Amino acid sequence: PETDPGDGALFTDMDRDRIEEKIRTALDTVPHAEGVNNHMGSAFMEEGEKVHQVLKELKDRGLFFIDSRTTPKSRAATAAEETGIRFAARNLFLDNDQDREIILDNLIGYLKKQNSGSLIIIGHPYPATVEALQEAIPLLISRGIQIVPPSQVAGIIGRGAPKGRGPQPRPAGKVQPQARPVPPKPQSAGKVQPQARPVPPKPQPARERPAPRPVNDFKSRSKSPKGPRPQTAVKTDNSLRSTTVASGMASRPAEPFVPRGKKAKGGR
Repeated sequence: PETDPGDGALFTDMDRDRIEEKIRTALDTVPHAEGVNNHMGSAFMEEGEKVHQVLKELKDRGLFFIDSRTTPKSRAATAAEETGIRFAARNLFLDNDQDREIILDNLIGYLKKQNSGSLIIIGHPYPATVEALQEAIPLLISRGIQIVPPSQVAGIIGRGAPKGRGPQPRPAGKVQPQARPVPPKPQSAGKVQPQARPVPPKPQPARERPAPRPVNDFKSRSKSPKGPRPQTAVKTDNSLRSTTVASGMASRPAEPFVPRGKKAKGGR
């Protein structure tokens, strides 16, 4: 090429072993790298088999890949889908013209056309680019635009994703205001219903014991010192075969019991 890309560049005439050696040497010099982005190399990015080999090596190391899309015939999106590597593609080259005003107009004008979504913007550490970003970044933040690392944008391409464009970016252009959490409404105490006091059971009146009946045996009666002696008469009716018992206080001496058909002594 007309411009020397450096010792770590990959060329289309390299075989698989040479490509693997170059990739490992480059990654070992930056052991804490999280992802890789191609710079220049339009012809190499159109070679599907070679691009697949590169992305497979990056995938095995847990890295992501950002395609600069220096050519519309880039095979990076297809290789990313085949290998399952996290992938994203460039949306805007910021500083093709190294003029502060042009860079600023390109950036602000491009973002005005985007309603939402994530964008990959690639620039270079030119003095004009740095000055333009220093002026633009506060304006972008005031409009709710977040500037994040590319690792937060790169994703895995699904089957059927548009080729050459990488995965559909996650929404990050406009920050939707988050609704404030609604505190729970305090429950009204209302009127306190008085609790009914437990009603003690009514005391049951004590049952009066009936007065003991007088004992009609002669022994208890004989002990009484006062009053006439009670008399007991028993009358037997053989014809009715029944017995009647009567007791009471005798007011006169009882007559002797005489069976029927017999006369008392001394009587008539």
